Amino acid sequence: MGGHWCRLEPLDAARHADDLYRANSADKQGQMWTYLPYGPFDSLAPYRAWLEEVAGREDPMFFAILDEHGQAVGVAALQRIDPAAGAIEVGHLAFSPALQATTAATEAMVLLMRMIF
Repeated sequence: MGGHWCRLEPLDAARHADDLYRANSADKQGQMWTYLPYGPFDSLAPYRAWLEEVAGREDPMFFAILDEHGQAVGVAALQRIDPAAGAIEVGHLAFSPALQATTAATEAMVLLMRMIF
C-alpha cells in the first residue's frame, strides 16, 4: 500500500530487519518500547529472530512502514481481527525516531484504515 510519504509492506524479516534495527537503534533510551511486551533488542540477531517469528502471521498481521526513500522505519499490526463482530485493532506500534511525529507516521495509520474500511 503506497502513499505519498510512506509505504506499507507485509513484514518480511529478510527484507526489513537490517533497516528496522538500524532505525530503532537511534532510540538510545529505548523509549519506543515502553508499551510493548518485547524490546529493546541488544543486537540484530534477536531482533531478526523476533521478526521471523511474527512475520506472516494472520493475527496479528504485521506491516513494515517504509519512508519515502524505501527504508523501513517502523512496524504496525492489525490484531484481534473479528469480522463477525466487525472488530479490529491497530497495535504493536514500534515507530523509530525517524518515523515519530512525522507526516509519514500519520499517513501509515491512514493507509491501514483504508485497508480496513
